[in-house]
Amino acid sequence: MNWDSYLSFLSSQGETDRDRQIKEAQFNLIHMMNTSPSTKEVCIHYKKTKVLITSNGSGNSFNEKKITMKPNEHIHLGDYVLWDNTTWILTEKNDDCEISDSGIIEKCSVILRFQNSNGDIIDYPVVRNVDTGSDTRQSTYADIIRGNFLLYIPYTTETSSLCVNQRFMLWNQGSVPEVCKIIGIKPVLMNIIPLMTGYLILTMEKDVYNPNTDNIDMMLADYFQPEETIGETLTLSCDKPEIIIGGTARKITSNKDNCTW
Repeated sequence: MNWDSYLSFLSSQGETDRDRQIKEAQFNLIHMMNTSPSTKEVCIHYKKTKVLITSNGSGNSFNEKKITMKPNEHIHLGDYVLWDNTTWILTEKNDDCEISDSGIIEKCSVILRFQNSNGDIIDYPVVRNVDTGSDTRQSTYADIIRGNFLLYIPYTTETSSLCVNQRFMLWNQGSVPEVCKIIGIKPVLMNIIPLMTGYLILTMEKDVYNPNTDNIDMMLADYFQPEETIGETLTLSCDKPEIIIGGTARKITSNKDNCTW
C-alpha cells in the first residue's frame, strides 16, 4: 500500500483518530451482536430490530435491563420496547451515544385505562414503582402504609391531557376494586426536533371505589357514556384492497386484502 492509499484508507475510517476509534468500537459492537447470547429481537416503533439486553447492575435484574442499540439506530426516552411477550419503557438514556444509543428499560406491570374527551377507551402499559418521596426506588414499610406509588407512562398527545385528581381503576377482580387518583405529575422530556419525547411520572394515591361512577365491567373509574354520533355507521367488507363510493366513483384503497371499512 502506497502513502496515498494509506491516507485514503484512514480518511474512510474517519477524519481524526477519535473518529476512527468510534468507528472501530461500532464495528466491534456489531460483531459482538452477531455472536452474543444477549442479542435479542425486539420491536421499537413497530419495527423489529436486534439489540443487546443485559443486566443493569442495580440488583433489580428482573424488572430493569440495560438496552444497547445497533450503531445508527435510535431509541428515545418513553419509547416502548416489546420483547419476550412483555412491554418495557425506556426510562433512562445514556447521554454519551456516539457509538450507539443505550439506556435502561423497565418492565410494564399495569395497564392504565382511561377515556379521552370523546369517550374513547385508551389503554397504556405503564411501569409501577413505590413512591419513596425521592428519586430513589427502594420501598419502605412507611411507603406501603401510605399507599402512594408511581406510574411511568409515555408522553403522547393523549397522555398530555392527564390531570391531577383524575381517577383510574387498576384491578377489578377482588371483592373491592383497586381505585387510585393522580396527585402529582412530573414530566421527564427531551426535545428531539421536531418532536417532544419522554414520559410522565404520575404520583398516585389510593382512592375509594364509587359504585355510582365507576364501571367494574369496563374497568373504568368515572366512566361516562360517549355521545352518539349523528348519522348511521356502516361496516363494509370486501376481498380486494379498494372500494368505490358514490356516483362520482371515489375510490379508497387499503394496503391489505380482505378489508373491513
